[in-house]
Amino acid sequence: MSSPSCARPDPLPAAQAPRDRNIAFLILCHTDAPHVRRLALRLAGMGSDCAVFVHVDAKSAERVAIGQALEGIAGVRQVDPLPVWWGGFSAVKATCRLLEAARQAGPFRRYVLLQGADYPIKPDAQIRAFFEQHAATEFIRAGNVSTATSLEAYAKARYVLFYDRPRLLKKIWNKLTRVLDLRIRAPRFTVGTESWDFHWGCAQWALTDACVRHLLERSGDPALQAVFRHVFPADEVYFHTLVFNSGFAANTTRRCAESAQGRTLTDFLNLVYFEYPDRVRVFEHAALALLLERSELFARKMNTAQSSSLLEALDALHASGSACPAADELLRASAPASGGR
Repeated sequence: MSSPSCARPDPLPAAQAPRDRNIAFLILCHTDAPHVRRLALRLAGMGSDCAVFVHVDAKSAERVAIGQALEGIAGVRQVDPLPVWWGGFSAVKATCRLLEAARQAGPFRRYVLLQGADYPIKPDAQIRAFFEQHAATEFIRAGNVSTATSLEAYAKARYVLFYDRPRLLKKIWNKLTRVLDLRIRAPRFTVGTESWDFHWGCAQWALTDACVRHLLERSGDPALQAVFRHVFPADEVYFHTLVFNSGFAANTTRRCAESAQGRTLTDFLNLVYFEYPDRVRVFEHAALALLLERSELFARKMNTAQSSSLLEALDALHASGSACPAADELLRASAPASGGR
């Protein structure tokens, strides 16, 4: 059977929104305890029907400090930590652990995945209203890397790489794979009777309970784990591939996958704004006007050392209820492009 079409006519129906829980914010972090605390306080303060779930990298030197910084914050829960390596499948496992904890405590209407260097740039009421107005939308974007011919795109589908527990031999293999362009995998893989394409996008997303349930039902599949264990970066490919090879693709921000040909990660901005010229920019106070004009709900990166005055200004403005551009601009600007796949 061929890969599912982006115009699939039978999307899975959105589940009835649970009435007793609204938004579960999921945070993956490993450093900067003061900022993680600030982020958790801000998110937990959005209402008693919201909750924050935090995963701290088990091998982080700041794990204890972050845990202590989060103690006593109402609505914030820490999940049992796993060691996480950048780009490895371990990040997928940690994210699934957050999703499982949130569903057990909920279920919630919405699950918003963030990282520890992120922060809201919209008032709480505007964030809540946005998700209420778009209750059935899966806020995730992705490019089809199986059909791409540019190296940076097809490498995410065809290379076999080792990023968890990196050791010398693994690093040598990763280097040789790139230098020699070792396209070991086929561009597609089979799940049951379907041929699936790999998809890639930003690690942060905001999904409905029905979609999260679908992801968790798949999370224990050893065949799928074997496919993604050596994909890089796993957390930017695994969830996107599962969503865009399902009926939920028709409910996503652009309602189907996009082309990945010649594109970079910032071409798939979703609800989190960031800049990535050669490394992700850390926003300082001078970026305040820029961030207030953005239509996204969140931004990254921010940290205590460089962003404190910016964060204080954002909190002060949002506490006063100052209006910001509506995030609905994202939807108006994201009508499905023809020939996206």
